[in-house]
Amino acid sequence: MQTKEFDFFDAARNRPVPVIVYFPNNSPNNTPTVIYNHGYTDPEQFTKIDEGTQKLPHKNHTYLAKFFTKKGYAFICTQHDLRSDVDGLGTIDPKSATVVTRKHLWERGVLNLLFVIEELKKQNLDLNLDRFIIGGHSNGGDIAKYFANHNPHLISHLIICDGRRCPISPCVNLRILMFEANDTSTDIGVIPDQGTEENLKRMNLEWVVVKPLNALHVGYSDDGPKELHDKVTKTIDWFLENFF
Repeated sequence: MQTKEFDFFDAARNRPVPVIVYFPNNSPNNTPTVIYNHGYTDPEQFTKIDEGTQKLPHKNHTYLAKFFTKKGYAFICTQHDLRSDVDGLGTIDPKSATVVTRKHLWERGVLNLLFVIEELKKQNLDLNLDRFIIGGHSNGGDIAKYFANHNPHLISHLIICDGRRCPISPCVNLRILMFEANDTSTDIGVIPDQGTEENLKRMNLEWVVVKPLNALHVGYSDDGPKELHDKVTKTIDWFLENFF
């Protein structure tokens, strides 16, 4: 596995957008690509990062990067949250609907990704950025779902590790693998209900939900145990082999 880091800057939004790309050792032409999104980064985490006791979240999913690059994929991670952000989760009303209070985080994530895709196309890396797998952990999983809701033509598969807030639009045609955890719960409405005979809300969705035994929310990052990581990668392998 090889890596390349980029410090992109979106002048239109006056925003740095750090990116790391993991490549297979022998990259094929038009390399198939995974875009993966980290969970929310709070001020306490940034303090630990400054102290050197924690990695930036976009560099904390290397077990997935190793898995995908061995299968011939490039694996792209963008750092969505910045130390300078003043509109994080600590500023929202916990009593309000999460689809409203967190929406700005998802929208910013989508803008980051669209910007990164265009910047990576300029780098002549021979990546397939016209149709790719998108995924993420926690709030990053919600960013992935929000992106897929609005750009389904770009997405082949959606892989979510305990992204529990953003609903999936029932109107899109997607193949979805969703991991849950034992210490959290998915919000009502995230998985569309069946609808009615006249309005089948899941008609275009292929959806697999998995809750591994003893899986904790934090465990889907590099901070989790190898046992869980092995279950995740084996399940992803099965999913990609059988849903295409």
